[in-house]
Amino acid sequence: SSGINAEWPLRPGAEPCVFDAVLRMRTNAGIRPVEFCGNFMMQNATDMEIAVLKPTSCVTIEIKHDDKLCEDFQAYVQVALLYTSMSGVRKLRLHNLALPVSSNLADLYKSCDMDTVVNSLTKEFGKALVSNHSYKNVSF
Repeated sequence: SSGINAEWPLRPGAEPCVFDAVLRMRTNAGIRPVEFCGNFMMQNATDMEIAVLKPTSCVTIEIKHDDKLCEDFQAYVQVALLYTSMSGVRKLRLHNLALPVSSNLADLYKSCDMDTVVNSLTKEFGKALVSNHSYKNVSF
């Protein structure tokens, strides 16, 4: 049986999208979100307010560790997204992630998604380029 998915627009060829989204990241003790990059507005230090979110939308959140992380444990990240669907229903979506902790850089690079790393570095370079008005003054 074929049904209509309420998340998809009725226009053929149009992308599905959600509206009035609020995204918040929570972490375990010792790590915290520090930098945010993307098309959103922040009224406070924790909530990212996004007007329209599509499957091709992207936000980058940089997390840092404040304390010494024990390699026997994992770092936990939870991202909560509250949004309004195309049918007008408010929904909550949770993403949970357990990250292994390692002091070995080789282990870190083996588990990295290099497309994401290059995308993030490109955004950082673009942001620094706009604020410094010259590529010669940009440093990471």
